[in-house]
Amino acid sequence: MLAEHLDSIIGVDDSIIGVDTHKATHTIAVVTPTGAAIAHRTVPADAAGYRHAYRFAVEQAPGRRVWAVEGTGSYGTGLTTYLLEQGEWVVEIDRPPRAAPRPTTLTQSEPPARHSATSI
Repeated sequence: MLAEHLDSIIGVDDSIIGVDTHKATHTIAVVTPTGAAIAHRTVPADAAGYRHAYRFAVEQAPGRRVWAVEGTGSYGTGLTTYLLEQGEWVVEIDRPPRAAPRPTTLTQSEPPARHSATSI
């Protein structure tokens, strides 16, 4: 994980916002640098959703944040542009391997957005 390389940058009071991007929605997960989940939410993949995602992150993680976004060059482009315009720190992460079908409920396994956040 990239987290080992970011130890000197990400402090214990910082938060990581993982984003699982899709054509119609983005799911956001707020986690601590140690990977503890704080909160998650799904927003529309449009301008209103980007604003909502940003406000949600500011409320849940009022300190320094790093956004770990899947697909910054595809489905995550609009959100990434919006976040950069707000002065946020955004890094692109790779999508997890898809060896088996994804579960239909978040209770069955780790939410994909949390995986994004813990991948850096």
